[in-house]
Amino acid sequence: MNSIVRNKLDMVTRVRTFSRAHPSTEPTYTTVLGRLEERLAEAQAIATRQHEASAAARGARNNRKELRRIVHFQLLKYLVAVGSVAAKTRAELATQFRLPSVGANNQAFLTAVKALVAAAEQQREVLVAAGMAPALLELRVLDGINRWRFAKDPEAMAEWEAARHLPPSRPANEPVKVKEVTPPSSDAGRIAPAA
Repeated sequence: MNSIVRNKLDMVTRVRTFSRAHPSTEPTYTTVLGRLEERLAEAQAIATRQHEASAAARGARNNRKELRRIVHFQLLKYLVAVGSVAAKTRAELATQFRLPSVGANNQAFLTAVKALVAAAEQQREVLVAAGMAPALLELRVLDGINRWRFAKDPEAMAEWEAARHLPPSRPANEPVKVKEVTPPSSDAGRIAPAA
C-alpha cells in the first residue's frame, strides 16, 4: 500500500474514531457515519488485497530471478562450455553457443535460452561426443518440478511454458518477433472517496 493511500485510510479511521467518541443526536448522523464505516471497511479490504498482490508479485519476481540465476550460471554455462569444446572441431558452432548477457531483460534472456536449447537439440550428438550429459536436454523432470512450483502463479507458469517450447525454425537473418504482454487493467486498487 502506498503512503498516500495509507495516509487517507488513517485519516478516515481517525474521523470514524472521533465520530464514535462524539456521537450526535442529529437524525442523519448515524446514517452518514454508517456509510463512512462501510466505505472504510471496503477501502481496507481493497488495500489488504492490493498489499497481498504486491507481496505475491515480489515473490514471483524473486522466484524468477532465482530460476534465471540457476539457468544462467549452472545450466547455460555448462552448455556453452560443452559447445565451445565442440566448436574446436566444428567452427560454425562457436557462434551458436554464447552465454546470454546477465543484464538482458527477461524476454531477451528467454529468447537466448530458446536459441541455445534449439542449437543443442540440433547438435545433440556432437555435444554428447564433446562431453555433454545426454540428460541435460531432457526437460521432463524440470517441467514437473516447475509445474508444481508455479501452479498458483499464472505469470511464472506462462513464462515457463514460453521458455520450454522451442521456436519454429527460421532463417538466421530473420529478426525475432517479441510479443508484448499488457497486464489487464483493474479498478481493484482504486479507493472510493470518503463520505
